[in-house]
Formats: sequence, C-alpha cells, structure tokens
Amino acid sequence: MKDGTRSSFALIGVGLFLIAFGIMLFALIITQWDAWVVQLMLSGMAIIIGIAVVLIIIGVILIVKFIT
Repeated sequence: MKDGTRSSFALIGVGLFLIAFGIMLFALIITQWDAWVVQLMLSGMAIIIGIAVVLIIIGVILIVKFIT
C-alpha cells in the first residue's frame, strides 16, 4: 500500500474516532445530566459540551479534507 493511501485511511480513521468519541460524550452528558450538574455545575457542563462539539468538528474537518 502506498504511503498516501495509508495516511488517507489513517486520516479517515482518526476523524471517525473523534466523531464517535464526541457523540459518546454527548450521550453520556444526556444520560448523566442530573448527577453531573450537581458535581460540575453548569460551567463544567458547558466545558464538556464544548469539548464534544470541538471533537466532532475536528473529525468532520479531517474527513472533508480526505474527500477534497
């Protein structure tokens, strides 16, 4: 396999992993909202939601970079 093809597959894999991790983090936020709000307060929840959004955006950018 050529180096370009291998790096493209790695780019797609990392992008999909970041998207999956971001979605999993959102699912965890939704299911554990009541418990986490008490412990982390709303500022901590906002930080975690921001991290999840950033991970999903980076994953999408990596996959779009592969497509173009």
